[in-house]
Amino acid sequence: MSQLSRLLRSKYEEENPLQYFQSEALKQSLPENVRNSIGAMDIKSEPGKWYSETYPVGETGAPDELGNVPYPGGVEKLTIGIRPKGRNLPFEEQQRMVLGETLHVLDEYSPEFKTLKDSFDETTLGNPESLDYMQEMYMNHRNHPKVQEKRDFDKWYEMSGRDSLLRGRLTPDKNDEFRNYPYTKEQEDVLSGMNRFIYR
Repeated sequence: MSQLSRLLRSKYEEENPLQYFQSEALKQSLPENVRNSIGAMDIKSEPGKWYSETYPVGETGAPDELGNVPYPGGVEKLTIGIRPKGRNLPFEEQQRMVLGETLHVLDEYSPEFKTLKDSFDETTLGNPESLDYMQEMYMNHRNHPKVQEKRDFDKWYEMSGRDSLLRGRLTPDKNDEFRNYPYTKEQEDVLSGMNRFIYR
């Protein structure tokens, strides 16, 4: 960590002691196997819409309307940003939210989880019925006035679609939107393997 980063971190801790304490508590609340697989990571409060965002190493974040990015130069370690809506959730829901964010990148830290994620892709994209459901979900995002998805299907699936199915079963929020999603037996088998990995 650079001297500037240390100074900024100290300033953040001094000015936001409660939020810093909550961030540390959230990190420690992650299942042990997930913490050990990822290693160093940060959880920070930040402005923005939605609830949370994941920043892999080197990521600067999306620019605002003035072209400014939240992390110039890129983050030095995996960082999860908690937005105001996320901070307003009960702590237990924040725990599920943060664990869900790690699913975006856990495969980059664990070959075992990467194998499971690849298997999930094979069972999802290789099954015509599952693929139809994903394409329908994609079109709903494209046509939704508040979302207006611009990415093509492959990029959307890789960055958002697949992980929404993983989070919907492994770390559901209070709305539990995927409770009635028609997961196939093959998908359920992979998800069970992921669950065993997470809570090992």
